[in-house]
Formats: sequence, C-alpha cells, structure tokens
Amino acid sequence: MREMPKKCRSDLDFALDILQRRKDKMLGVGWIYEDLHSTLKRRKQVALLAIDAGAKPRDLPEKFKEDIDCLKAYVKAHERFKKKYKHAFYDSLRGLKHFKLYKMDLSNAFVAKLIQKDPSTYGYFSPKHKRLKKLAWMAIKADIG
Repeated sequence: MREMPKKCRSDLDFALDILQRRKDKMLGVGWIYEDLHSTLKRRKQVALLAIDAGAKPRDLPEKFKEDIDCLKAYVKAHERFKKKYKHAFYDSLRGLKHFKLYKMDLSNAFVAKLIQKDPSTYGYFSPKHKRLKKLAWMAIKADIG
C-alpha cells in the first residue's frame, strides 16, 4: 500500500475493497490501514472495517479510541483471530490499553465480559467500574485461575 500512488491510497472504494478482502481471508491488515490517506482513516466506516480485519487500535485516530463501536469491533475481531490462530499473542486483549475506556459509558455487564476474557483489562477501566467490588473480585478471581 505504501508504494501505491496517493490517488489509490485516498480512494474509498479501493480501500474498502482491500480491507474487506483481507478480513474475509483473515490475513490481518498489516500496514494497509496505517498507510491509507488520513482522510480515509478518519472515516468511521473505514476504521471499523480495518479494526474488524485486524488493524491495531494504536493506529486509530484519537476520536475512535473513545468510540464504543470500535472497541466492540476490536474485541470481536480479537476473538475471531484467537480461534483461528491459537497463538499466545491472542491470549490477552493488549490493544485495550490504546482505547480510552475511562471515557466510555460502558455497561457493567460488558466490562465484566472483558474482565473474564482477560483479567488484566481491569486496570484500564474508569474509577466508576473499579470501585465495584463485584468487578474487582471478578478480576482477582480470574487472575488466580
């Protein structure tokens, strides 16, 4: 993608087609999303597809690091890649540290699901969630195994 002319890197249909094909084949996006023109990266449609195809949350524009839809797309994609590749890299939700979880209005049930998947995520949540004994206990219990 880096070698493509700017016209291609800024073409919405071209970018969506590449991202969709990578997603369908579960190949990840590599540098594709990172190398897209900044106007495309700022489009939610492109960001969601890129995350769903395996883009790293750190590469998202700041406004999407506070977006619940992007967070849910990341968690969903992470689970798909974890099932396919069964690699230790997918044992934790490392990318959550790039999301601004403390700014999101997340339900306690969703937070609990994330903690069950990866107890280390507890540290990324808002004080509102950290103060709940149920979630704290869940994180400790899941971490102990």
